[in-house]
Amino acid sequence: MSGVTRLPAAVAALLGLLLTLAGCGIEPTDVIDEGPAPVIRAKSTITTVYLLRDGRLWPKQIVVASSSVEDALKALFQAGERAHDGVTTALTGLRLEQTYVTRYGGRGGTRTDPENPLGLRLHVIVNGSAKLTEAAKAQITCTAMLRQEIWAVKLTHTTPEGPIAAGEHTCREFWKLAAKDVQLPP
Repeated sequence: MSGVTRLPAAVAALLGLLLTLAGCGIEPTDVIDEGPAPVIRAKSTITTVYLLRDGRLWPKQIVVASSSVEDALKALFQAGERAHDGVTTALTGLRLEQTYVTRYGGRGGTRTDPENPLGLRLHVIVNGSAKLTEAAKAQITCTAMLRQEIWAVKLTHTTPEGPIAAGEHTCREFWKLAAKDVQLPP
């Protein structure tokens, strides 16, 4: 009987040895250096945002993460925090909460722009305790409309009492706020 119990143990050991020798058929290799790991690098770019000088819209070029309108608006809100040299902002106490685009159907439905016959409406939602003044609306709208595809900006200000619609605007409405010799977008 002792021979019968040893036979399965011997068979198991022999089977284990055969499996070890057989392996998976792939031989191990040394580490091969193939260069740096792939990383997505966004190229930063320079864009214009509108700050205020003496209460008038004043263009300021700043570095942004990308040429997207969302990055330009983020930079606008941040640039106001770092403003100097007599340049200020009406956005103090406000923060950019969200942006999204929809097709522009606006007044008349189309704009006669042969280079870009289809446009977008940018919805901008801001949050904060400060009032969304005419100057703040102008800064946001004119900065956004530097992008040719944005034809109108619809503003909403969220407050503890709830969202407040601040209207749909084009930069043309704020031309009277332009600093001397500053040409604003349409």
